[in-house]
Amino acid sequence: MQTDTQQVVRVDSDNVLTSYYCGVGFEWDPSDDHDYTEEQWQTIFRRVAYTRVPIIRLMLRAASYVTGWDEAGNPIYDWESAHMRRVYRILDFCEEHRIDVIIGEWSRSPEIGITVSDNPVWAELIGDFLAYMLDVRRYTVLRYYNFINEPNGYWATEDGDRFAIWSRGLRNLEGIMRKRQLWGRIELLGPDSSNQDEWVDWSVHEHGSILSAYDVHRYVMDEDIRSGEMERQIRMKRSYIDEHDPEGASKSYLMTEAGIVEGKDELHDQQPRVKTFEYGVLMADFTIQSILGGQAGMIAWMLDDSMHRAPGYTRGSGELKTWGFWNTIGPVEEQALRPWYYPMSLLSRYMPRGCRTVRVDLGNRPLVRGAAAFADNGVTVAIVNEGSESMQLTLVMSGVHEIRTLTEYVYADSLRPADRDGFPVPASLRSDVNLDAGIKVTIPACSFVLLTSMSIAEEWMQ
Repeated sequence: MQTDTQQVVRVDSDNVLTSYYCGVGFEWDPSDDHDYTEEQWQTIFRRVAYTRVPIIRLMLRAASYVTGWDEAGNPIYDWESAHMRRVYRILDFCEEHRIDVIIGEWSRSPEIGITVSDNPVWAELIGDFLAYMLDVRRYTVLRYYNFINEPNGYWATEDGDRFAIWSRGLRNLEGIMRKRQLWGRIELLGPDSSNQDEWVDWSVHEHGSILSAYDVHRYVMDEDIRSGEMERQIRMKRSYIDEHDPEGASKSYLMTEAGIVEGKDELHDQQPRVKTFEYGVLMADFTIQSILGGQAGMIAWMLDDSMHRAPGYTRGSGELKTWGFWNTIGPVEEQALRPWYYPMSLLSRYMPRGCRTVRVDLGNRPLVRGAAAFADNGVTVAIVNEGSESMQLTLVMSGVHEIRTLTEYVYADSLRPADRDGFPVPASLRSDVNLDAGIKVTIPACSFVLLTSMSIAEEWMQ
């Protein structure tokens, strides 16, 4: 069904939400078990390259690079373990293409004797790890260090006052980084809490002097997104940071894991809905609400099923967490790109690092939201319509006289053009546009539409 109302939608480039956007990225971890063939690596790299992703998150464990202790109690390092070699393949790609990296550790490693999160020895190991990555491997893209994934969870820290435990461990790490002259070469990010945003408040007061950016994880129900509740919650925390951290306005606030739990298999941590068209619309809406709430970036969970074994299964079982854009080691049909890659790759590609983000004023329509990005190489407008009716809009944008051409992408159930690899291709190319006067845009029911004037060079990020 299509409405007859023609709504004028204005984009005010001066009404800036975030002056420096870090980007839309994804979790890209080394596989728990699998050594990819070179052909598989190249497929992964080609799919990542299309997204032009500006930022990723990569997590590991101390047991990835420490095998035990010698007779004198010194750690035995294995910098060429199978797991570390997988880490290097990812980071080498990031280094080549200037992709910012959030790196860190999942939790303590009891298999090598680190059984408590505030053990100073663990901080020493991390210090050696960072020194190796920065001084020996010479990675320059390691932007943030994330001490403990989701420290508010029982799966991450031991029972007790988990914030206090995490805080002591974080302060241990600060001391080691200062002692080892690592401070300022990679920044600390936190608290990385999951669905417990009050940790942001506590972190602002307890660790505002050492955290360079704040982050949270959110796994939500459909209604949290459709109602606009995520935008409200995100904006509330962004405001708290600005009001209570004297340097808060200069610090990024990031969503470093994002996903939808409705329909999830809790026992095996699998989300079969990533294979559906609807999941892509919801995640596009989630991303736009993150932008509208004032966050400087979002990391989608996750890139590839093959990265992580499903809980409760042994190594080699073949049972994987199902959250990815594809499954590299699955049957042929599982190796194909899933629908939600389409909108997320476009948001990653055309909301570049360093752009200014701006609200698209769509009035009081409850299921329609939009955001725009302004960069040196052009402008992008992204609109999601979760409603059951198509919309006709007149998009007006002042002060962009030089823009005469817009490329339009559409992600709808019956229309989402793609090439032979599954990568999005334009639904239309609009020439001789006049954004001062306005252009007519159709937003189909239950869809995502992106218009951009940005051109992407074949040679990525040169």
